[in-house]
Amino acid sequence: MRRRAPGRLVLALDWGLAEALSISLRCGFRLHEADAHLGYTRLHLAEGNRAAASERLALATKIVAATGYHRRDDELTRLTAALNLA
Repeated sequence: MRRRAPGRLVLALDWGLAEALSISLRCGFRLHEADAHLGYTRLHLAEGNRAAASERLALATKIVAATGYHRRDDELTRLTAALNLA
């Protein structure tokens, strides 16, 4: 049985992540963009949406590789493992 996050919480998280992503894209803040994609990855995993989680994780991984933002390597590893278990 899949666990789902409560509806209102999901909407609030989605709105916050969308706002963060919008600002980061508009201002060229690639590190914040990577963080927003990681947040979406966690949200999609909590919702049981593997396809969306995988897409967001791929985007975050690409940004981390391009920018050298290796402070997120551990999180990328954890989320990859969680995605493989989902």
